[in-house]
Amino acid sequence: MSPQVLMPLAGCSPDELGATAVIALARDQGLDLRRRMFVAFVIDFGAQREDAYAAARSVRDTDWDSALYGDATGWVLRLTRIRQLTREAVSDDLTEVHQVAARCRGRIRGVSVEDLGQDDVWGALAARLQDDSRRSSDAKALPASIPLPREGGVARAHL
Repeated sequence: MSPQVLMPLAGCSPDELGATAVIALARDQGLDLRRRMFVAFVIDFGAQREDAYAAARSVRDTDWDSALYGDATGWVLRLTRIRQLTREAVSDDLTEVHQVAARCRGRIRGVSVEDLGQDDVWGALAARLQDDSRRSSDAKALPASIPLPREGGVARAHL
C-alpha cells in the first residue's frame, strides 16, 4: 500500500490551515516531497443534492478530477489531482477547494495525500541476487532438474 496522510479540515478556513501545515504533516509522515502525489479533498453537502451537483458542475472545466457520491453523511464531492506538493501548489489547492465549498454551501471534510511512487520490487530482488546475498541454504541446494522436452510425439492421456 502506498504511504498516505489524512488531514481533517472540517471548520478550518484557508488562513487557519495553510499550505505549510499540510506539507509539514506530509513530510513528518515520511512522504517523499520530491515525488508527485495524489491529492484528494472531500467536501460534504449533507442532504443538499442540488448544491453538490452545482459544485460538481463548477469544476467540470478545470484540471480537477471529481467524483460525486453519497455516503452516511449525505452528498459528497471528491476533488482530486496529481501534483508535487509545493507551498504554492497546496496553497492554490486550498484556496480553490474553499471557494468551491463556499460558493456551493459545502463543508470541507478533509484532504488525503498519497505517495504514488512504486518501489521497484523486482529490481531490488535482482540487485540482491547479483550481490550474492542469497541465503546460505540456497547456495548449498542442488539445482532443480528441468525435464527434457519429449521427442517425436504428443502426450496422450487415457481417461
